[in-house]
Amino acid sequence: MDTPVVRVGVGVIVVRNNMVLLGLRAGSHGAGTWSCPGGHIEFGETVGECSIRETLEETGANLHLIDNHFDWNEKIWEKEEKHYITIYSLGTLDEDVEPVIMEPNKCLEWRWFEAKELKGLTLMEDKKMKSVLERAIYEAEILECPQ
Repeated sequence: MDTPVVRVGVGVIVVRNNMVLLGLRAGSHGAGTWSCPGGHIEFGETVGECSIRETLEETGANLHLIDNHFDWNEKIWEKEEKHYITIYSLGTLDEDVEPVIMEPNKCLEWRWFEAKELKGLTLMEDKKMKSVLERAIYEAEILECPQ
């Protein structure tokens, strides 16, 4: 029997016009929950490089990275024997670019959400993720990030 390992991944918080981009997950792990673009960090890859790569792979859009170490989370799914450390980065897309579903086996749709809409969503990484998303919207507005 294989021993479960701790995986390190990136969650990319994409902001625009005081909203965050979330995808409705498909597949086995986290199906039916909303989550940021992201994925596993490959050997030798920086958090920023992974953020840019994963956003392009999943949405077809180029990420403009604002902060590659915005926040982090740790989550253990005991039933599934999954243990993740997620490093959240913060970025934006060009105003005239909309995300496209590039991996329909992993994501059913991309949608922009305002902070007040996050309350009723089932998020992949629950309460911590919600607070991180809310803070990202707030800080992006304060920093006057490209929207």
